[in-house]
Amino acid sequence: MLVNTDQSVPREERARHLLEANRYAEAFEEIALELVDRPHDVDLRLLASDAYERLGAQPEAADHLSIILAAEPEHLTANRRMAELLSDLGDAAGAVRCWRRIVAATREENADALTLLSIALSKDGQHDEAIELLTQLTHRHPLDASSLANLAMAFLAAGREQEALPVLTRALALDPHSAQAYCGLGLSHHEHGRLEDAAAAFRTTERLAPDSAVGSFNLGLALERLGDREGARRALLRAAALEPQDEEIQSALEPLLVRQSTTIESSRDGAASIKGDLGSFDLFNVLEFLRMQEKTGSLVVSAPDGVGMLRLEKGMLIGGSAPHLKRLGEILVRRGLISEEGLRLSLSRQRERYPGLREDGTEQDATTLGAILLLDRLLDEKQLSEVLFRMIVDVTAQIKQWREGAFAFHASEDSGFPVRFNVQNVVFELLRVEDERGRPHSESTP
Repeated sequence: MLVNTDQSVPREERARHLLEANRYAEAFEEIALELVDRPHDVDLRLLASDAYERLGAQPEAADHLSIILAAEPEHLTANRRMAELLSDLGDAAGAVRCWRRIVAATREENADALTLLSIALSKDGQHDEAIELLTQLTHRHPLDASSLANLAMAFLAAGREQEALPVLTRALALDPHSAQAYCGLGLSHHEHGRLEDAAAAFRTTERLAPDSAVGSFNLGLALERLGDREGARRALLRAAALEPQDEEIQSALEPLLVRQSTTIESSRDGAASIKGDLGSFDLFNVLEFLRMQEKTGSLVVSAPDGVGMLRLEKGMLIGGSAPHLKRLGEILVRRGLISEEGLRLSLSRQRERYPGLREDGTEQDATTLGAILLLDRLLDEKQLSEVLFRMIVDVTAQIKQWREGAFAFHASEDSGFPVRFNVQNVVFELLRVEDERGRPHSESTP
């Protein structure tokens, strides 16, 4: 994406274009410079908050919104965005304060704000007020199934199941396709140990709202309690594919991916090589061990089919290689992301900057080539991240197929390579792909 970096263009406008082009570092630089001259500018603070939020730096995003709200406590956009951020950060009480300000500013005429305030109150344990507000909304909109479903969920959160069930029945009578109402029924069944009924309700929730992780997540929990670990794994993988950063989903899925009995040989100080036999240790088990130990180095796997390698830094995957897989440069050229001449020059720069690499195997190290491409601005981090993630998934998939051979982990220094991937996200993606390939057509079609 071309970006207008003409210095005659206002700095704030340049920053917006840079953000849209995923050139975050340059955008932050422009925003920071502009904030020196305009520290109290609301639009600029909103832009800074948006930039941090895109990078997943939610506390920093909230800091900029706090500055706005300190000067303009009733600012609707800042309050709404702050409420959403605080909710994601687990600060239900803070979210309640923001939604209260919005409700007051709109004189309680904004049904959406009232609903979101009620949900925040429920999460904060203020059940009576949440139920009172939602009851008022159902009186205003007696034929709105969504309002009834929200009220039922508030009753369930308060432990008032007997009041929730008739409300859920009314919601489903008005809208037989209410995913939220079916989820409420599933939660009620699950709470009382009616696990088969719970699983059926959550399957319906998943079918009616396939873009939400809620149905898949709760279905996974129900199936695990039923003893169907494979079904639970599949359901939780679907949830993880929709919400890969959700810690609750990852926590539920992790025991289904890693056998607890694994013991990996390593030195007492952890600095020496970790090694083992593929026949004794599952690859995912080894990667999970390295993730939990936040190891930096290379996992080298030697097998009759060849040698594979996965590189990690602080427990995060950054690159890898395996026999017969295309190299990074070849993929980038085929996709039209760089030219052949650009690749040739970058490989030459790679050899100069990293003289320890062998002439015939320079590009085997995708991270050093990637670092050169980023340094020379031939690629941005988003483009490189998309290609590297798929490469790592493919490398992991190939090594996972090997049934015999040996592995050894060799520690190294952290290189500071900026593109890193959570081991669990790579495993989730690989298992999701395998699940899709193995699932009968009738199962994958709602």
